[in-house]
Amino acid sequence: MSYGTTEGKFHINTQGRGFVEYRVLAGRSYTVGWDNNKGVWDLKFAPGSSAGNAPAQQQSRPQQGSYQMYNASDTELAFETFDPARGTWKAQSVYPEENKTFTMSSTNVVGKIRIATEGRGAVEYDVRNGWKYKLIWSRQKGVWDFRTIERGN
Repeated sequence: MSYGTTEGKFHINTQGRGFVEYRVLAGRSYTVGWDNNKGVWDLKFAPGSSAGNAPAQQQSRPQQGSYQMYNASDTELAFETFDPARGTWKAQSVYPEENKTFTMSSTNVVGKIRIATEGRGAVEYDVRNGWKYKLIWSRQKGVWDFRTIERGN
């Protein structure tokens, strides 16, 4: 919070789940803890703190600058992602039937995913912010394939 203000915002990320933004009030005590029911990091009033002005959850959505990918197989898949702002490839994985969110540094970039099929090499695909994709085995091509499920705004 800035000096002299009575409220501010607190932004908390959970890897693969996006973020939640809260309104926080000056003079209040808060704790950050894991919420097993929600499966996310959460902001709560500290024990003994007045809950009269509980933080208002303002938004809950995938992180800005992110895309979602669904593993439509029964196999854990390993692949690499490329964020142009970072400039390097990063090893990633996704569990069977898992829907996972991947974050890029900026909303104005097109990233890449690279997935290999044993004995067939790797194929690169573009990924865009706000889009949803799925990884699936293509019997016709004999490789892991990357398909668009839903286009972003």
